[in-house]
Amino acid sequence: MLNRKFIVLEAEDGRQAIDIACTQKPDLILMDIKMPKMDGYTSCYAIKKEPTTRSIPVLMLTAIDQRLNVKFSQQIGADGYITKPFTSRALLDNIAQFL
Repeated sequence: MLNRKFIVLEAEDGRQAIDIACTQKPDLILMDIKMPKMDGYTSCYAIKKEPTTRSIPVLMLTAIDQRLNVKFSQQIGADGYITKPFTSRALLDNIAQFL
């Protein structure tokens, strides 16, 4: 769905997400919390502590809808949090806030 409006880069795991963020400098990162090799929390924290990538907005996507997770995401630097399932419109509206 996003390929129609945006150039989409995909990472297979959290470590690859960090590598792509550092080398490609995307305008926005959509990151799942549950990923192989390195979870989204750890990846988001690493991206946000790095001076060259800290300004990239990170929007967490997850099936976990708990206030504690939202608060923790904010503490590690995430700029937004969307709970699955979500509509295409909800995703695009959230993306629009950062682009």
